Amino acid sequence: MGRQLQRLLYELETGDSFGFCYHRHHTQEEVFYVQAGTATFETADGDVEVTAGEAVRFPPMEFQRGTNRGEERVVALALSAPRGPETVDLLRTCPTCGERTPQDVAWNDESSAIVATCEACGSETGRFE
Repeated sequence: MGRQLQRLLYELETGDSFGFCYHRHHTQEEVFYVQAGTATFETADGDVEVTAGEAVRFPPMEFQRGTNRGEERVVALALSAPRGPETVDLLRTCPTCGERTPQDVAWNDESSAIVATCEACGSETGRFE
């Protein structure tokens, strides 16, 4: 039996990111194929630029975050497997703690925004509407 695959098409304007924060998946691997523009992926080993016609793969348990730091729109296909429930470790910079900390990410009470909060101190570190 083959592994189920999840596919997502992204169009990122300048400053947009593929995800809420620097993160890693416990069992899922991800491949990003850039069709247009240049995506910059932050990794533990430094930044990796992926240009049109190139792909990058992240195995399970490898932290990464992809962003459009250029002026041209990024169009990219993200492929991940296996599909299904997944544990993800999320890290964001907490202004109160002064460093990257584990995060809880959930809808706010009105379900109008996704809110990231620091697990250590409870400070809000991001709001995505």
